[in-house]
Amino acid sequence: MASDFAARVDLHVVRAETLARHALEAEPLAALLRRLTDTGWDVCGSGPGRDGDRVARLKLPAEHRPGLRALISCQVHAPQPAPDDRSNA
Repeated sequence: MASDFAARVDLHVVRAETLARHALEAEPLAALLRRLTDTGWDVCGSGPGRDGDRVARLKLPAEHRPGLRALISCQVHAPQPAPDDRSNA
C-alpha cells in the first residue's frame, strides 16, 4: 500500500525503520527482516533512529499497484497552516 501511494504522489521510494536493539542477524529480528525482504523491502543497515534507539533502516521502491485501488480509497489533503491563535484584544 505504501509503495502504491508513494508512486501516486511521485516519490521514488518508501523508507521505514524498525527497532533493532540487537544485531540484525540475531533472532527474532532476523526473522522479521527476512519476511520484509520477501515482500520487497531492502534492508539498508542500522543506526540511531529518530528517538536515539538503534533501528534497522528499510526502503521499498515506489510502484503503482492498480489492483489496490479497488480495495483502498486513500485521500491525503495538503497540510494547511494552523490558524493564528493569538487574540488581538
